[in-house]
Amino acid sequence: MKSRNKTPNYSLFVLLSGFFSACVTCSIKLTDGTLELGQILFVRYFPLAVLSLACLLIKGIGLKTSCPAYSSARSISGILAVVFFTLAAQKIPVATAQALFYCSPLFTAILFCWVSLRKGNPVALRILPLIPICLGGVFLINKPHLISSELPYISLGFASAFFLSCASLSLKKLGALKESPLRTIFYFASACTLTGIIINAIQKTDLLAGFFSPISWALFLFTLLQQLTVTLGWGRGSTLLNCVFQFFGVPCAIFIGLVIFEESLSSSELTGITILVTTEASALWMMRERKD
Repeated sequence: MKSRNKTPNYSLFVLLSGFFSACVTCSIKLTDGTLELGQILFVRYFPLAVLSLACLLIKGIGLKTSCPAYSSARSISGILAVVFFTLAAQKIPVATAQALFYCSPLFTAILFCWVSLRKGNPVALRILPLIPICLGGVFLINKPHLISSELPYISLGFASAFFLSCASLSLKKLGALKESPLRTIFYFASACTLTGIIINAIQKTDLLAGFFSPISWALFLFTLLQQLTVTLGWGRGSTLLNCVFQFFGVPCAIFIGLVIFEESLSSSELTGITILVTTEASALWMMRERKD
């Protein structure tokens, strides 16, 4: 019998997390700048911290983690990824920042393969080429502009991708160590809540006012679903499949943009979406077998 950490079907949760992540992005866009970063973090993660704590207490699961190092790494890396992406997106075009952010699966794959080969573990070579192909599709869609004068902010974009990769690998390790997903979510949500409070103190806005925004509870719901699916997917799924499925959020975001915001598609964007959808479908077909 396969262990829970070697069940390829769990990688499907990463597909779902991509969809819910796109829903979060859409919800933030619908706030139309009425909420600051600190308020958004608090609205998204404070209810999640309370809910996950309640679930832990009901299920009788203790708060003490068996792997504090990886729990801390997941929380710190995830927060740094969000903060660096936000800082980059404020100074360079958002499309460029998003393209750099989606370098994360490539970083994850490189780190994973390097560690696996050093340990003499097999790597799913058939899946590996799909990751740079997906990244190429993202670059066709976002058409990033890399200008030397913006190098510090471009570096922040790459840093956000690197820290997201660290967060993903930390989730992978937590899953291998059989850490409770509820506890993982609780600590990450608590860390994001605290970060939101600190940022809000700097921005000097009304922290609780965020809950009166019509879109605030949609933000919380989609964050809840995204965190649950990403924790299960990375904790129990196949690493390289996850890297491919992580790109699924891009076509989802574009579809939502077409339906809700009536955005249009250029020929390069259509080509990029075709590449992404075809590659995701190929990965689903390959999911019948797994090597990592």
